[in-house]
Amino acid sequence: MKHQFAVAPFVVFFGGFGSCFIDGHPSEIRASQTIQNFLQEVSDSAGEPVPAIKACFAIGSDPIYSSRYDHRDQSHPDVGSTDLETLFDWIESSSEGRPLVFVGQSHGGWTAMKAVLHMNRKVDVLTTADAISVQNCDATTFSASTIGYATLGFSPWAGCTHAPTDLKPRFAEIRARTGIWHNFYQTETTFLHSSKIPEATTNQRLTFTGWSMNPMRGHASTESDNRVWSTLLDSTRGLCKP
Repeated sequence: MKHQFAVAPFVVFFGGFGSCFIDGHPSEIRASQTIQNFLQEVSDSAGEPVPAIKACFAIGSDPIYSSRYDHRDQSHPDVGSTDLETLFDWIESSSEGRPLVFVGQSHGGWTAMKAVLHMNRKVDVLTTADAISVQNCDATTFSASTIGYATLGFSPWAGCTHAPTDLKPRFAEIRARTGIWHNFYQTETTFLHSSKIPEATTNQRLTFTGWSMNPMRGHASTESDNRVWSTLLDSTRGLCKP
């Protein structure tokens, strides 16, 4: 029997390193307003509010996630910490009967790819923005690398300058488990950036104009870049049934 989706998709936003506040709530990252606008537009297309969560990482902690997210008042009724496997199981059970959309930036891109591999169902849309591996680019190494690069001219840590190599053997499997996979990356933040993933459905290198004192500008800007969100919006609207 052909599976019939409900009208609105289920959307999960995977944040990067340090994207949780100390109380466990997802921090107000650069993309927060973009996320609100995205959810509202998809909700309008679907004819009902889009169920969504933000899954974030606290520094030096297990993943912490908000189990329900109301885009209208930006409330997070349930907050808890869990291992990734438990989180992924929760996402799968909660999204039953709906199209599934994953969005991940930086370390969150790695998490989104891990989540795809864990699911017992296809993920309809996967979007990775400057994905960096938690395994290849750990927090301690990343901090030492970026500080050293920015202040003392050290070479960047190689594990922080490309798409996740620990998942590379499974890129084809990730593609097979997704309806469409959009990958975005930038190379302007020299010591911290991702790269093209040939197995993805689409790849786009993001460039940024204008001068900034922020050495993280390129990497941090991918999470709110309109080129990422407009592509995602078009793909997600296609899942909505009038």
